[in-house]
Amino acid sequence: MKILPKIALLTTLSASVVYAAPTGKIIAETKTKVGVFSAASGKRLSTFTKYQPPKVVKGAYEAISTDTELRVRNTKTGAARTIFSTKKPQPMFDAINRAKFPKKLENLKGGIDPELWKGQYSWQLSDGVFSPDYSRVFFASNAGTGMGAAGNATWAFFAYDLKTNRLDVLSKVGEQFGRPPSPFLISKDGKHLLSSVSVHSSAIENPCYVLVVDLLTQQSRELVLSLPEAKGKANLLNNVIFSPDSKYVAASVYFYATAPLINSDKFEDFEPKDGDFTTYIFETQTGKLVRKIANSTVVNWTR
Repeated sequence: MKILPKIALLTTLSASVVYAAPTGKIIAETKTKVGVFSAASGKRLSTFTKYQPPKVVKGAYEAISTDTELRVRNTKTGAARTIFSTKKPQPMFDAINRAKFPKKLENLKGGIDPELWKGQYSWQLSDGVFSPDYSRVFFASNAGTGMGAAGNATWAFFAYDLKTNRLDVLSKVGEQFGRPPSPFLISKDGKHLLSSVSVHSSAIENPCYVLVVDLLTQQSRELVLSLPEAKGKANLLNNVIFSPDSKYVAASVYFYATAPLINSDKFEDFEPKDGDFTTYIFETQTGKLVRKIANSTVVNWTR
């Protein structure tokens, strides 16, 4: 059996909150129980009830996404500049037109219409994420081609080079369908992109798929929908993250059948219970499943 690096997984085992019905204000809260599992064996090492997440070190730049533009800002000087605006979308259209793999963008390219993209509500822009060296910003957009009432749209990944001011589309990855990716991450080694995409189907079915993209080759693979547990079922994704060494991806997922809910008068109150989620650990490079940890809802990594 392949041995994983000495990294532990922190997962939420149980938690409960009591809300005041009229206001939604929290009036009581139990302590969250957190389990520490060995990434090598999956064995629970310990549990504790007080967990402080690791401090986030703010970088030299931050990406700011709004409904109409994506800006980068120097957090030290406050200087900011717009790298894409829906009011001046030609650089994005140019990127799509010069794509190396145009056949993989046929629906997106064919959907570009001035009558659509001139309307503010026809656009989707995801959050922007930096490469580790802050040389590029990655984001996703539907290029102003419109969207469904639930937010589903056809979109693609884009990369903006902050040195050359050039915008390119990741055309080999191809167009995607669903809501804008969230979360949207770049591995610490800068080699892979990780995204979770929700696709609205019905009130009780909004399945998610998890995509890992090799940024050098633009080869991509889906992780969650390929699992045996996914066959014939919908899913809820709680969170997905890279390991600190970028070699693994951990995803907390709950798979469920929709038929019993549709035939029940309680489907509007459907909510997973504690322990319904399972954490799956995959190799980033190959997508191979290497570990499963049952009854884990929120996952984080620690050394």
